[in-house]
Amino acid sequence: MTDNKSLEKQIDEKFHVYYKLDYALVQTEADPQKRVFTFEPEIQTHGASQGARRYFAARVNEFWEWYTKECTAPRYFYELIKESAPCRCFFDLEYYKEYNPDKFLDLKLDPDKNFLLLDSSTEQKFSVHILVHMPGGKLFPPPSPQALKEPIIKKLCELCKERRVCLVNSNKGEKCLHDMVIYTHNRDFRLLLSTKRQKKAAFKYAEYCKFYDTRPADDDYQLFLDSLITPLDYEKYPVFEQKVLDKILVDGKVAKKRGSSSQKSQGTQAKKRKSTNFILK
Repeated sequence: MTDNKSLEKQIDEKFHVYYKLDYALVQTEADPQKRVFTFEPEIQTHGASQGARRYFAARVNEFWEWYTKECTAPRYFYELIKESAPCRCFFDLEYYKEYNPDKFLDLKLDPDKNFLLLDSSTEQKFSVHILVHMPGGKLFPPPSPQALKEPIIKKLCELCKERRVCLVNSNKGEKCLHDMVIYTHNRDFRLLLSTKRQKKAAFKYAEYCKFYDTRPADDDYQLFLDSLITPLDYEKYPVFEQKVLDKILVDGKVAKKRGSSSQKSQGTQAKKRKSTNFILK
């Protein structure tokens, strides 16, 4: 296996590596078909700090062809969620199993068809990315992904705490299952088939996911496209109007499924199993 200096050299020969994001973004302005991707090198080069991320711009199909067939180095790649482009709703679910021995979350249930699940869990840590494909393919407007955090993600976390659901323990105490720090401007989000630097667990299509009728191959191009936060040709997708987003979770826009009288008699545990529906039209 080649080292990360070789990885940087491979990318530079194919696409050209930049040490500043702004330089890579200029390439997407010159060619709107290009996207910015990032990667993590392990070896310090050209005076850059060790572990600092590098940037490059490439067309999605050309990157995928190289990524799956030509790249021979470890894959530490991320999608750049460009703040000026619309995006899908997405979640990063994680918790350390040592602090959550009861394994309260059982994702082996048949998940909703609108949810694409990528899993990189290990014996020590549960880690899943959820890519939400809204009905009609609707996206959330720029700035991405901050438009998700207010009011949707933040309010969702508040509801979880109020209703005592989707909470996990950590070395710093109790927290929401979904990571709140990922919703920042020009955010990097790890790609399908990539690992974190010096780690071995890559994101792959979850064994329990039912998004497709037939399980795709790990290197399936359509799976890769569906796993992107900002879709290919996003200009062709409908986008939620801001006035619709402003009404989410306000004045009764959160609807709880009503349980039967027999369910109510089961007490607190039954209440915890109730789900929340977000009304988006």
